[in-house]
Amino acid sequence: MSRIMGVIEAIPALYKRPKDGMAYNPQIDGLRCLAILSVLVWHGGLRIVRHGELLDPGGGRLEGLYAVLPHGEIGVVLFFMISGLIIARPFLGDPSRPVAPGKFYYRRFHRLYPPYLIALGLCSIPVFLDVLHHNHTWRITPTESFLASMAYVHGVVWNAPSMFIPPLWSLEVEVQFYLLFPMLIVIYRKMGASRIASTLAVLALYVVTLGYIHGLYGFDGRFRFGLVTHLPYFIMGIIVADLAERHGAAARRRAGECDLLLCAGLVLFLLAGLALTRVNAEARPPVLYSALQALSMLSCLCVMVGAMYGRRGGALFGNAWICLTGTMCYSIYLVHVPLMEAIETVVLHRLPATSPVLLGMTDAAVLLPSVWLAGLGFYIFVERPFMNRQARPVPSASLVTEAALAAGTALTDGAQAVVGSATQPSSAPGS
Repeated sequence: MSRIMGVIEAIPALYKRPKDGMAYNPQIDGLRCLAILSVLVWHGGLRIVRHGELLDPGGGRLEGLYAVLPHGEIGVVLFFMISGLIIARPFLGDPSRPVAPGKFYYRRFHRLYPPYLIALGLCSIPVFLDVLHHNHTWRITPTESFLASMAYVHGVVWNAPSMFIPPLWSLEVEVQFYLLFPMLIVIYRKMGASRIASTLAVLALYVVTLGYIHGLYGFDGRFRFGLVTHLPYFIMGIIVADLAERHGAAARRRAGECDLLLCAGLVLFLLAGLALTRVNAEARPPVLYSALQALSMLSCLCVMVGAMYGRRGGALFGNAWICLTGTMCYSIYLVHVPLMEAIETVVLHRLPATSPVLLGMTDAAVLLPSVWLAGLGFYIFVERPFMNRQARPVPSASLVTEAALAAGTALTDGAQAVVGSATQPSSAPGS
């Protein structure tokens, strides 16, 4: 057993983020962990509620769960702000650093597209075979959906998320931001000393305008799943990067206050998620829509500052396992919805359960660990080789063999212990 624990304890160090010559801030991966957990809890919770409805169509014993689930959209907001932060910070920390669009685009493509394409291909197989995850109400064919997903234009072209991996819409938004980033960072660096205040003023006007447009025209997938709606989050991330460069040293000297800011931020993060759930992330009144965008950005800002500069917050978000989960968040994001659908359809829907509540607990105990393990496998074997120029290899045969031998030894020892205990008098209460 100790050998198994040794192998498990070595996983975070063995598969941590590869070095690429840039300073590594583990708390950023901790923030990514918070973002991906928010998404997992939301998508997992939705499937638990729907599964419970199969057993209890009118009782609603799991219906209350939906109301207390923070919407996954708040995790996406945090993801977008982190993207703005980490991409902009090198250019703000070194004002003389040239903006080379070709190099920037190549690094983004090499880092993100191969795992994306592999995940898309794997998840498309059940749909093309009409086995899993195929909504027959679609007005487009799987081929049309696949080609649009390959080009990151599904939401813009078809006014809907991908047929194969619905959360891909947010990756399409990311790519749209990457295309604009070289121009945005050049403009931002030329705005001078007052650029933070000026950008915040423009951002406020932009968010108010978005609320008015959304209230006027209602839901439109090209608006909902496009950069126009989500650009403020990326811009706020750039502002956070600028604040970190200008005031990061002062924030470190006030670590206690940053910890308090983190606590307040986490409360606001939860409240913003619950508010988004109440309106299904589609608030129609312009004031409410703009207010929710502002609240989401404020909560993420507080959490980011608290995690990066707080004493206790830094320790929490710098935990090795939390950082590993954040490091492999892209892999988890790519595989989690198709995997949840497959587990629900093939396994959980076949369980002989009579209680929706017990069924929900079983779903949670199966779905979340399964997704985490599948994400870890995809990260090690698919994503990690593409992460950086100095990426490490996939697990060696010796490590896998050692883990298997340790597991076999532990199982043998455990079996012997059980056999031995069976010959002893029972000491259970009431015997």
